[in-house]
Amino acid sequence: MTPIPDDMPYTVVDALGHLVRMAVQRLTKESVALAAFSTDDLVRLANTSAHAFRHTFGTRAVARDMPTDVVQAILGHASLQTTSIYVRAERRRMLEAAARYYAENEE
Repeated sequence: MTPIPDDMPYTVVDALGHLVRMAVQRLTKESVALAAFSTDDLVRLANTSAHAFRHTFGTRAVARDMPTDVVQAILGHASLQTTSIYVRAERRRMLEAAARYYAENEE
């Protein structure tokens, strides 16, 4: 995916990426907010891709019961099948959590 310059108007497809870039820029300008981060955290934040933020958003939105078609529109996916990746990830997370719960109760 080709990066879009910050001064170019964003499309629906890149809306989340644009918001992520704006949020990171604001955070880096806020020295008070940065004081809570370690140097390692700041390096990780600076090296985090917009794709990773998009993936986190998709996963958390599905986990909080946002309708899949809304997640699809926000992320700009042409196909609902692409967005279903986040639904499968959430189901897997729930199954793993349930397995841990029942494994702990058997001890």
